[in-house]
Amino acid sequence: MRKGGRRSKAKNGKTEFNEAKPWKHHNDAKSLTKEEKKRYEGVWASNRGKYVPTEIPGYTDLVHGLVVREVWKRSKLEDEQLSRVWLLLKKGKEDDGFLNKLEFIVGLWLIDQCLYGKKLPVTISREVWISASDFGDIEPQKAKKRDKLIKFTRK
Repeated sequence: MRKGGRRSKAKNGKTEFNEAKPWKHHNDAKSLTKEEKKRYEGVWASNRGKYVPTEIPGYTDLVHGLVVREVWKRSKLEDEQLSRVWLLLKKGKEDDGFLNKLEFIVGLWLIDQCLYGKKLPVTISREVWISASDFGDIEPQKAKKRDKLIKFTRK
């Protein structure tokens, strides 16, 4: 395998895992892992509700845009790229200057992907939103013939 962080082609044409970059997945990351989600939730929990007016319903679950900017700037990405992440998160929604838990977690994941050298997507996939949600660790059980509803269980 080559040095310098490049992937090499195996004999069968598939790319091998690069041990020089252990944070990279075997496949391109298309959703959050449980470890990533847990780490991002910790950052959200330590910053939620700061500078958010108490008149806003559910204010304890929001992160103010000023706090988001300070957290995101620690990544040392350019301001233009950080603003594109914000716009991606608020695409089709009213920009109220706050991020909820789900938007904050997905934003941190997108920033990490940029730091790993990936380009920002045009839109955020449904897989990413589901994996970042509290229901991302739920998978449907096989329904029995007599059951009409599909039951869900935690992994």
